[in-house]
Amino acid sequence: MTNVAVRRASTGRKSLTREEMLAWLRGNVYVREGGCTEWAGAIIGRAYPQIMWHGKRQLARRLLVELEGRPLGSRDVVWSTCGNPKCMTSSHLLVGPRTKMIKDYAAQGRYESGAIHSLRVARGRAANAKVGIAQAPKVFTMRAAGMSTRAIARHFGVHDTTVRQAIKAWARCGINEMTVRIAA
Repeated sequence: MTNVAVRRASTGRKSLTREEMLAWLRGNVYVREGGCTEWAGAIIGRAYPQIMWHGKRQLARRLLVELEGRPLGSRDVVWSTCGNPKCMTSSHLLVGPRTKMIKDYAAQGRYESGAIHSLRVARGRAANAKVGIAQAPKVFTMRAAGMSTRAIARHFGVHDTTVRQAIKAWARCGINEMTVRIAA
């Protein structure tokens, strides 16, 4: 067996220059109300613009900022002030560390953390939960009566680990024996 270097087949197209790519990035958008220009090309994840350039997949907003000559560190992120993940308007794009982005989003009310985030996640998962948030009062009543998690698990037809995990998840949301008693 010999090692033979395999060369990729060329698409036959020349790669765009920096100026051509910058013009293409600015032109490949839809204009929305409020002055926001929205990416019209391929997206990844939760609607983040992407593009192939020089044989590499790149994030379009990051590439736009780079080609405009704005300083961009390797660990910096690019986010928009308008909250639209597809936004390509240069004046809406900010550059900085992830912590700064999170603080900016939190100030705008677009970033949840702590108990509020845990509660929203718990409510979202409640439909598929084996021991959902609706059973919390009954579980805490059974615990107050001295029942073990194994006995509670048998009552609900689940494993005792499931009950312990549910209690921990409720605690992260701020739901405990006291809050259940107060709510009742």
